[in-house]
Amino acid sequence: QAFAAHFGLAQHYRMQTEVLSCRCTAEGSWMVTYRPVGGSGQEETVWVDGVVMCVGQACEPSVPTYPGQEEFQGRMLHTSQYR
Repeated sequence: QAFAAHFGLAQHYRMQTEVLSCRCTAEGSWMVTYRPVGGSGQEETVWVDGVVMCVGQACEPSVPTYPGQEEFQGRMLHTSQYR
């Protein structure tokens, strides 16, 4: 959020929302229908030039196991841990 505030991006995105529909129109724009997380708010539809999906999948690490993993001597980290 600090990054978005610094670059004036906060007005261009919605946090804590559930996207119900995201469709590319014939004109090349996107029609996005969403509502607040939890479904307690009213659905809204916006037409935008671009869409960035930030669903937080990298927040909870899911590290696969593989044969020979126990012999690996290097450092292993998930992308959510990279700084």
